[in-house]
Amino acid sequence: MKENSFIKRLLQNKLIQQFVKFGLVGGLNTILTMIIYYLTYQYIGPSFANGLGFFLTSILGIYLNFKYVFKSDHFTAWTLVKYYTTYGIAMLISMYIPHLWVNVWGLSAKIAPWISLIITIPFNFVLMRIWVFRKPKTVATPEKSEVNNNLK
Repeated sequence: MKENSFIKRLLQNKLIQQFVKFGLVGGLNTILTMIIYYLTYQYIGPSFANGLGFFLTSILGIYLNFKYVFKSDHFTAWTLVKYYTTYGIAMLISMYIPHLWVNVWGLSAKIAPWISLIITIPFNFVLMRIWVFRKPKTVATPEKSEVNNNLK
């Protein structure tokens, strides 16, 4: 009974809910990327097919993260720059970790991409939350009468 209560409280946590939604968007994008890849790789080659899948699903990803996951209401060109910068850094990390895992530490190549995901998913989530889709701080403006009273 206590465990059930803990899980229930955990699932009611807004940060956890946001992380789960972020994971669902990522999962959807991964599936769609694979579909695009398998539909196009024979015609445009594996690299271009993968790039096309990534590009198209990244557009969907930014929209879903903006509206559904982080519920932001402030979108600019700078948001796009931050979004793609974050994913670019994560991509570099996801390429470097298997290199370290296999070539430097001599560990199994079979689980190297999973180790990358364990690191890059939280990395992406944190940067998306605190940098890319951070809600602008609202500054409370004093009422006109308060300003006039303070001037007297």
